[in-house]
Amino acid sequence: MVVDRFRCSYRPLDEHFPSTDAAYLDEFRRALDATGTHVVDIRWAGVHGSFYDPDEAKRKTAIENANKWVDVASGDGSPGIRVHVQAVRGMKPDVDLAAGSLRQVADYGQKKNIVINLENDDPPARTLSIWSM
Repeated sequence: MVVDRFRCSYRPLDEHFPSTDAAYLDEFRRALDATGTHVVDIRWAGVHGSFYDPDEAKRKTAIENANKWVDVASGDGSPGIRVHVQAVRGMKPDVDLAAGSLRQVADYGQKKNIVINLENDDPPARTLSIWSM
């Protein structure tokens, strides 16, 4: 109904995906094709780590999780994902750590032809975006 009535594409959140396994994503892609629509962006907020956390293992978790959503976007035909920059409690954003982490995600996205956009709807993310200009 949304496609027929409003002629719009689907912009899901990560929590709209009950699964990210291959069988579900294949089914999802077939449903998109059947309705003549496509995903234009996946907003991904479930970082489970910060791109600028001083703990390297936590940064690695954030990078691996972002790369997983790059794979999901690649599989469902989305041209990009929108990545949330999760704050580290009691710490100002570290632009150098974030840039290094996000570079790895951007490189992975480039290999899959997926654009990585930054979420900017909370103060730490906006601050990080401003600092990186």
